[in-house]
Amino acid sequence: MTPFVALVILALVVCALAALRGEAPILTNRPDDWFLWVRAEKVWGGVFACAAVLAIIGILGMVLRLFSRSGPKPVKVKAEKAPRPERAPAPAPITPAPVMVAPAAAMPSYVPDTTEDHVTQDPLHVPTSEGLTVMPPRDTRGSLKFDAHRLNAAPTPHVEIEEVAAVPLFADVPVAEMPSLEPAIFHDNASDSFLSQNPAAAAATGFDPNAALSDAHGLNVVRVAPEGEGAKIIPIRPDMAVTAPQAVETVTNSLPDPVEVALLAEPTASPRPAPQSDINAVISSAMRFVDPLPAETVAPPVVNGEADIRQAVQTALSVWPDSTRGIAADELSVRVSHLYYDGDSHSRRIFDLIASGDLSAAASALQVHADALAQDGKTGPAAELWRVYGALHMGRDDSRAMIAYARVSELDPADANIHLYLTRRYQMAGDAAKLPPVIERALGVISDPAVRTELLTPYADLQMKAGNVAAGADALEELSRLHETTSYLKPDDIAARSSHAITLARLAQAREMQGRFDVAGPLYKKAHKVFSDLSALKPEHPGLKAMADNAGKDAARFGA
Repeated sequence: MTPFVALVILALVVCALAALRGEAPILTNRPDDWFLWVRAEKVWGGVFACAAVLAIIGILGMVLRLFSRSGPKPVKVKAEKAPRPERAPAPAPITPAPVMVAPAAAMPSYVPDTTEDHVTQDPLHVPTSEGLTVMPPRDTRGSLKFDAHRLNAAPTPHVEIEEVAAVPLFADVPVAEMPSLEPAIFHDNASDSFLSQNPAAAAATGFDPNAALSDAHGLNVVRVAPEGEGAKIIPIRPDMAVTAPQAVETVTNSLPDPVEVALLAEPTASPRPAPQSDINAVISSAMRFVDPLPAETVAPPVVNGEADIRQAVQTALSVWPDSTRGIAADELSVRVSHLYYDGDSHSRRIFDLIASGDLSAAASALQVHADALAQDGKTGPAAELWRVYGALHMGRDDSRAMIAYARVSELDPADANIHLYLTRRYQMAGDAAKLPPVIERALGVISDPAVRTELLTPYADLQMKAGNVAAGADALEELSRLHETTSYLKPDDIAARSSHAITLARLAQAREMQGRFDVAGPLYKKAHKVFSDLSALKPEHPGLKAMADNAGKDAARFGA
């Protein structure tokens, strides 16, 4: 944790230095001032920001270190290995002898008796020499030590007793008498309590070597051993049946490790799946008795090109002026949709050009492909491509749009809308020379009386001015019938009745020009009657009376 604390302290110092040197808004209450200060003071602001990041990293490091230390740690217990029994050589005949204690003045080393065997005399049949370890003479501590594990691991009662030379530990040091140390011993190993004194301390306190050999500690002195003879020690623990060493299981308080459990598991503990090939063979054999299911009919995915069409239209309209963009949007959307859903590869390529925004290349491709279709006699598809061409220029380049719609009118005479559109555009532009063929096509497909009346009036005038009296007279004749029908249906409509009378007079003139005087006379007479009725209804209108008088004179001229 110390490096993180140092990092936090260093970062805070650098932050304070940067704030002081850069004149940071320390007293402000608005966080925005700090961002403005960092943007204004690039050097000190950058130093302050970097130091703040380092401080945050240090704080996070301290918190993570604290949490990592505070968590419980698993307790690992080392497995104890069972002691390996020592190989005992063949037992030799040993003559049993009682245990003797050496005189206190000499304090000889206690060694096991090599001439006597207490196995026959000990009712518990406990080996008396396996629990005793003789320390080297140069060790200043006691030479008697009990080894419990050696007692428990004794394989047979007949154990060879090793002969050790008895060397006095403190030969030249006088030993003083001292009281028994029985009350001060708290455990089995008495030698650790009274043989841990050095010679100087033993001489000062008067150590008694016989004090630890009392009956209370499990030591039974049978006889006084002569000088140089070792003592026979009877162990405290009784003889126990020794079984074969077993493996000691390790017990830990931590959670089991899944990897360790998997490694220590028996090979047969986890089921082994059958090979994949065997499973496939079984499935194949079973499927021979199952009727095959009919294959499901997968419908092709429905392609919705509305999004692509909208995107292409929006891309194309980006070059339109603001004043005409709304007018051209609907028509362009319809025509671009035709290109998208058309199966022709040329149409798809043209759509891609429009979607990419290259309108000039798209227009050139449209013109070339439409002319090729028209030469092949495919007037319908050619007219459709010219409609797309007109939509690409309507409201942006009117001259090209009018050329395209004129081609549509020629290739598709049944399109009444394009005929009416061209008629009105030509009338507005004053282009009378282009009106007659367009009006003729419109009159060939339009049956509405009002629309026909609107088209026949300019058409008759144009034909009469152009010297085509027969076509003009036919147009005036149909126009007079339409006005007569309207006057009959609306007798109070003065304008309709007046238009009827004027049309009759003009038709009579056209027939007179044709030399059909037998038809012209009755027409003048009929026109005179209509003008007279109107003059009676409108006596204040002098023109009606004058026109009635002129029609009467013309009728009298032809004897009508």
